[in-house]
Amino acid sequence: MINLNNNLRPYKILLCATILSLFGPSTISIAETIDDFTPAKESLEDAWEIAFTKNYRLKAAEQRHLSAQDQIAEAKSQRLPKVVLTANYLSLDNPPTIQADFSGNDFTFSYWEQNALYYSVYSTLPLYTSGRIKEALAAAKEQSDAAGLDTEAEKQNLKMAVARAYIDILRADQGKLLAQSHVNNLAKHQADVSNLKRQGLVSKSDLLSVNVSLADARQGLTRSKNLSELAVATYNQLLGRALDTKPALLEPEAPTLSNNIAELSLTAIQQREELIALRKRAKALQHNAVSVKSATKPQILLGGGYGYQENKNQLYEDVWFANVGMVWELFDGGTSRHRSNSLNRQAAALKAQHDDLSGLIRLQVRHAWLQLAETRERVAVSKDSIAQADENLRVTRNRYREGLSSHSEVLDAETLRIKAQSNYLNARYDTLLTALQLKRELGEL
Repeated sequence: MINLNNNLRPYKILLCATILSLFGPSTISIAETIDDFTPAKESLEDAWEIAFTKNYRLKAAEQRHLSAQDQIAEAKSQRLPKVVLTANYLSLDNPPTIQADFSGNDFTFSYWEQNALYYSVYSTLPLYTSGRIKEALAAAKEQSDAAGLDTEAEKQNLKMAVARAYIDILRADQGKLLAQSHVNNLAKHQADVSNLKRQGLVSKSDLLSVNVSLADARQGLTRSKNLSELAVATYNQLLGRALDTKPALLEPEAPTLSNNIAELSLTAIQQREELIALRKRAKALQHNAVSVKSATKPQILLGGGYGYQENKNQLYEDVWFANVGMVWELFDGGTSRHRSNSLNRQAAALKAQHDDLSGLIRLQVRHAWLQLAETRERVAVSKDSIAQADENLRVTRNRYREGLSSHSEVLDAETLRIKAQSNYLNARYDTLLTALQLKRELGEL
């Protein structure tokens, strides 16, 4: 993807220079003018909205929901009249003929022409179906509701995946800065060791040791840059962008959540789309079971239409007709009963799956709640250690310059500084991530 902001930068500078030549330097700042062209940073909510329009899995779920809505329309259409048009042209080798003995004389009469055209239009309207259509429609509505809940659950999953990738970018970018600061500090220490070596105040092993540590820090910086690139690619893939697009992201705030685990668990059981969808599907199967059984009960239809039969032997070749009929399948070999039982058993299976998922959701909520409490404590502990690690490094470096501490103590102090910064960085982003994960487990993301 072409970065228009970078490509247009020379023209922006030229535009600013032109404005300066016309109005003077006191009117406008080139830097400020260029900054006006910088696009606004992308928030997590912005990323979610973009992902909703680009993600193919979500589009598939939406299409399944639309399909389920069409099934409702299909069930409703069973209540409407059906119209059938038939047309035939019949050719016989011998026309049907009646032969009889009338007063001792043979009598023959052809009541059908040898070649004839006949057609009809027939319409039927269900008057009473013993609940078959009503139950089928109820089942279709439950399935549609379940498909809509599947779409919402897919949105929740997508939002969580985007949030994880979003936070991974922020974490990787901060890790890259931390790795760069590690390289910078070791480079400064290398300069100190080199000066002391030239003065003959330290041994060559000190210089070799710091060189090795600096090389390792540069490798760490390379790894951090690679992790940042991978995080960006994953994020762009979720948003349907070119993988090398460079996003500018805002730091999100951690959501506020209740600390009452019992309240959180109850909320999750009541709100999780997956649980409600299972209940809806179980009800749909039960309605379908009743509909199947209803098909073996009386079905009353209103019919009517028009028929034409080309036959010169008939007085009237066309006729209008109407009728009320009943169909009652008294015995079908047990097919409907077995099918209804099968659907009811499938509904019972979904009920068992629902109960199992309820327990799993309670576990997920507790796991996320415990992780959130842990990460918050890690933030509080690691935040205090940062200033202490920085001060420890400063004191140790000064003591080393004065010959009061060893070279390894400086490296250890720098390692402690990096560890303290890294612990705080990870704890901060883990807190944000687990808070969002807890909201996902509650079905509120």
